[in-house]
Amino acid sequence: MRDVHISEELLRGLAELEFPPELLLRLGWEHLQALCPECAAGIQKFLASGRQGVYDLAFEKAEKAVQENDSEAAEQKRIADREVTELLRLDPVKALRRIRTARKRFRSSLHVERLVAEARKELHRDPRRSVEILAFARAITERPSEPLEADLQLRTRLQYGNALRVAGKFQDAEQVFKAARDEIKGNPMVAHDLYALAARFEGTLRTNQRRYKEARILLARAILIYRVFGEEREAAQALLKIAFVYFQLDELPRSFEAIQEALSVLDSDEDLSLVAIARQVLASYLCDSGDAEAARQSVAQSTEIFDRYVQEAQAESFRLLVVWLRGRIARNLGEYERAEGLLSEAAEGYSDIENSFDTALVLLDLADSYLMAGDGESVRRLVPEIEPLLAANDLDQEVIAALLLFQNSISQDLVSSATVAMVRKKIQKIGPTKSH
Repeated sequence: MRDVHISEELLRGLAELEFPPELLLRLGWEHLQALCPECAAGIQKFLASGRQGVYDLAFEKAEKAVQENDSEAAEQKRIADREVTELLRLDPVKALRRIRTARKRFRSSLHVERLVAEARKELHRDPRRSVEILAFARAITERPSEPLEADLQLRTRLQYGNALRVAGKFQDAEQVFKAARDEIKGNPMVAHDLYALAARFEGTLRTNQRRYKEARILLARAILIYRVFGEEREAAQALLKIAFVYFQLDELPRSFEAIQEALSVLDSDEDLSLVAIARQVLASYLCDSGDAEAARQSVAQSTEIFDRYVQEAQAESFRLLVVWLRGRIARNLGEYERAEGLLSEAAEGYSDIENSFDTALVLLDLADSYLMAGDGESVRRLVPEIEPLLAANDLDQEVIAALLLFQNSISQDLVSSATVAMVRKKIQKIGPTKSH
């Protein structure tokens, strides 16, 4: 993935405005330096010489202007922060009305940046709230009488579409992303990272829709753009997503390669959450692909990073994810007593934080462990643990129906590993949220 060449496919993508126009210039520049020592020496000598001539004076004037404006900018940011805090306390309908009727307030990019930051904090904790907050940001950027700059509008719209995706509103997200693509084609000189962001978000949506071949194309496009422009952290995020796609397409070597490539550019001191997630995903894929011993070694090598992330981020959900993983590894290695303890801990933990979907999946793994150990009596003891899930408000009715089938099969002594696999596949296909 690291080597990028000017291919017919790439040129076709440029012609169809799937890539930013300056990508070709950047690639040509890099290849020129690689192929011609004289050109490379001239370019490097120029870059090493620093600012020259009239540019020195221009930079000095700009730096002076920035210093003079520092105090004014700080005051503007303080006002924007106060106004956004006030906005977030209001009922969503009242908040939108206040934005639309305001004559002087809620008009700057500072308001939008703060709202987008707040929405990203809520994205996985409360995606519906994230959608509401981004609707406020859109109302500011797209004010009919005085809209903000096009790039900021597009960036906000893409974040809004991604929040809709996380909230399970796939059709609404689809419409937002389509409008964003049309806007890029109508204004191809938007910032290059917006091309990548659009491809990454839409590729993730295709993953949610299980349209993996389309997802692979879109995510690979995002990775290429990020890589060409030296944005390695963003490329790493997209690599972790494409690793999942490869895993689903049963392209295991490419999946492991993508994760290792992401880890090679991430620093645990600067990107602790991404490193921890990448290592957990790697071990999980090793376990699920049949190499439980390699998975165990991977977890052992990652324990310090996992513990540090859980402690620093107070990431209880991630801690439970690792406990669950360790339980699956123990089960696959035939350590059924250890598996029971770990999987029971994970199921109880997810139940405590009211995550019914993952509770259900862990109980299925626990049932599988009991069946593999030949312990039918313990499987029957799962019936009362399944009962609360049948009334859970955060589960799709089809998931509940699958769990009811599972419960009945246990009660009738008809459950088997094949039953567990069938129910698990059905639940995972439906997902944790409804697709509207």
